[in-house]
Amino acid sequence: MSEDFPTLTDVGYNKDMETTEEIEDMRKALIALQEARNLIVEKGWTQNFYARNADGVNVCIGSKEATCYCAMGAMHTAFHLIAIPCETNWDILALTKLENELPEGNKSIPYFNDLPETTAKDIQGMFDRAITKLEAQLQ
Repeated sequence: MSEDFPTLTDVGYNKDMETTEEIEDMRKALIALQEARNLIVEKGWTQNFYARNADGVNVCIGSKEATCYCAMGAMHTAFHLIAIPCETNWDILALTKLENELPEGNKSIPYFNDLPETTAKDIQGMFDRAITKLEAQLQ
């Protein structure tokens, strides 16, 4: 995990103190994580670029030509697909939840995504763990 981004526990998170707004942020974060995971599973996963087309050429994340995404490309695409304006709290929460699931010793989501030994299964597992923990937190 990156030392640059504090976890919810680091900043004094307490489930009993959740407000309606915080719960809504968690729900939006969960939707973004689910959508991003679905993009990777359904369209495909890539490394070194946010998105690529069928020829393997990098394209903008919003491009209709995109046929695969890296973890961050999928997250940014999900933020736009769910048509919820970035409100800083929920999108940062989604990225923090995903970052919390990085294997030990990895600096960031892009760093882990682009390691030569990282696989699509590794990335899907990272999303699955983040989604499972956030779903449990919302219950």
